[in-house]
Amino acid sequence: MTQHSAAAAQQSAELIENVGHIADRLLATCATGGGNGGGVARSLLETALLVAAEAQQHLAEHQQRIATLEAMTFTDELTGLENRRGFSRQLLRTLALAERFGDTGVLAYIDLDDFKAINDGLGHQAGDAVLRHVAALLSDNVRATDFVARIGGDEFAAILVHTTPRGGRRRAAALERLFNAAVVPYGEFDIPVRASMGVKPYGPGDKAEALLARADTAMYRNKRAKPRILHPWVRPTHASTTAPPPGGPAMAARV
Repeated sequence: MTQHSAAAAQQSAELIENVGHIADRLLATCATGGGNGGGVARSLLETALLVAAEAQQHLAEHQQRIATLEAMTFTDELTGLENRRGFSRQLLRTLALAERFGDTGVLAYIDLDDFKAINDGLGHQAGDAVLRHVAALLSDNVRATDFVARIGGDEFAAILVHTTPRGGRRRAAALERLFNAAVVPYGEFDIPVRASMGVKPYGPGDKAEALLARADTAMYRNKRAKPRILHPWVRPTHASTTAPPPGGPAMAARV
C-alpha cells in the first residue's frame, strides 16, 4: 500500500470512530432523557449522519485508489495488455480451473523475430509501434474468454481456453499467420512483423512453471528452424533506397 493509500485508510478509520462516539452519546442522551434531550438527540443524529456520509465518500475514494494501483501493477503501460504479473496470476487461475473442472486449452508463447533490428535501425519509437500493433492483433483476434499479455520486451503470451489441443493449435496457427502477414506503417517505412510461436496444450495436472517452460522451448525450436534472414526487416515504402533515419543506419529495400 502506498503512503497516500495508508493515509486515506487512516482518515476513514478516524471518521468511523467519530461516528461511533457520536452514536454512544446519542444513546446516552436518549437513556437519560431531560427537557431538551430530544433536541440534543436530533442534533447528534444529524452530526452522525454527516460524518457517516463523509466516511462513506472517503472509503469509496480509497477503494477506487486501490483498484487503480492494482490495475497499474498488473498492466503493461505501453500496450495496455496485462504484464507478466498479470499473466502469471491468470495462468495459475486457469490451471486451477482445469484441475477442478477438467478443462483443456493451449498456451501460446510468442516472440518477435529480429526485433532488435527495428530498434537499432529506426529507433525505439518504431519498436514501440510494432509492439502496440502486435498487442492489438492479439486482443482483436481472440475470444473474450481468452487471455493475452505482454510478458517481456518483445514476448507475448495467449491462453486459449475451453478448446481441445487440436482446436487450440489450429487457432494458434491462425494467429501466427496473422502476425507474419502484418505490416506496421511508420513514417516513410513499412515494418513487416515476424514472430515465432510455441504452443503447448494444458489440462488437469499441469503446473504453470513447467507449462510455460515447454511453450518457451517449443518457440525457440521453431525460431531456430527458420532460414537465416539476409535482408533487413524494415523496408522503405516509396523507394528502393532512402536516407538513413535519425540515429540509425541506411536500410535497404527487401526484395
